[in-house]
Amino acid sequence: MLNLAAQTPAPLPATDPAGTQSADSYTNEDVETVTLPSGDFSVLDLTELQAVRARIVGSGFWVTTRERAVYGGMEYLLVREPKNRHDENAVAIYGKGRKVGYVTTSKAAAMSALLDTMGYDRYLIGGAGVDPNSSRLWADLPSIPALRQFAKSHAAGFNAAP
Repeated sequence: MLNLAAQTPAPLPATDPAGTQSADSYTNEDVETVTLPSGDFSVLDLTELQAVRARIVGSGFWVTTRERAVYGGMEYLLVREPKNRHDENAVAIYGKGRKVGYVTTSKAAAMSALLDTMGYDRYLIGGAGVDPNSSRLWADLPSIPALRQFAKSHAAGFNAAP
């Protein structure tokens, strides 16, 4: 199985070293362009689970304001990054194959072990679309209780002998 974490760079810091530039003011030269590699990857659909709307963090480091309208949307993929040098619980969010940000550190800490037990490469979730009056992107993350129950039932079926 391909390790996606080894192919994607670590996220940039939340502010530039001088603290002079906001995330939304970065130009195309300032954002990291990371796309999902093509190939045969397993995807688990989590869109039917009870969800909580959450802000996608760090999007200003991965897509420009103009690109948010292209890559933000109604569907996203969660991709675990266990080898992320900043956070071993990191969960990246991709829109239309392009990294658009991350799940918050606290939510990733709660979700990462559950995602890992299910053993898929990518997890399909919903999104809020793009608001032309806002630079923020929002994802519909599975609630932790719903994800925990789903992971438990999925693991039971996954581990059962044929």
